[in-house]
Amino acid sequence: MILEGKRILITGASSGIGLELAKEMFIRGSRLFLISRKKENLMCAVEILNKLNPKMNPPVIFPCDVTDIKSVTETIKTCINLIGGIDI
Repeated sequence: MILEGKRILITGASSGIGLELAKEMFIRGSRLFLISRKKENLMCAVEILNKLNPKMNPPVIFPCDVTDIKSVTETIKTCINLIGGIDI
């Protein structure tokens, strides 16, 4: 599967499986939208990712609690408005 240029939204992206998935997708050239509850943790994740693929545009971060449907809806709308959609 070609992932270069794909717009990918990842929840729980600041640690664990979410961060590992973000690393793999970013190395492969995907455009990432990272979601997690704490902005500080997301910023740390961006630092890690930028070191892995410094030529890529940095991931876009969205502090969001996925248990809050209003917050999730607003976050997805923002992603779509920024670059026209989400592929994965």
